Amino acid sequence: MNTYDARAALDTAAASRTAARVRPVAAWHPPFVGLGFAIGLSALGLADDVHSWQWAIRAVALLLIVAAVVVPVVAARRSGVMAWSGGADKADRWKNSAPMSFVAIAALLVNVAVGGPWFLIVLGCGLGAVAWIRLAGARKA
Repeated sequence: MNTYDARAALDTAAASRTAARVRPVAAWHPPFVGLGFAIGLSALGLADDVHSWQWAIRAVALLLIVAAVVVPVVAARRSGVMAWSGGADKADRWKNSAPMSFVAIAALLVNVAVGGPWFLIVLGCGLGAVAWIRLAGARKA
């Protein structure tokens, strides 16, 4: 092995170590995503009650919902490798998806029982709370 091969091996090792480094979740991720879902979906549900501002409320609500999904994904992608649950076993996938599934089921039950905008309000607040809690937990890890 000559010096060029040794230098290339050290550079590769340094790049691998940098890529494998755990990147913490930014401090703004949990509240941004949680409040984006909660406010966006709740406002979307309540937009029908405010006839004069209905279009503006819907536009802002949709913007908040899209931003709650897109901005953290873009930020995570720029920071390096983003994990997907494809390689996880069934127990991990269940643990990751169960809270969101329970929120969706609860929102459906509320919709059947009460109707109106409550489906979107419960869904938004529930998804916002679950996202905030999970991202805050990832931030501590």
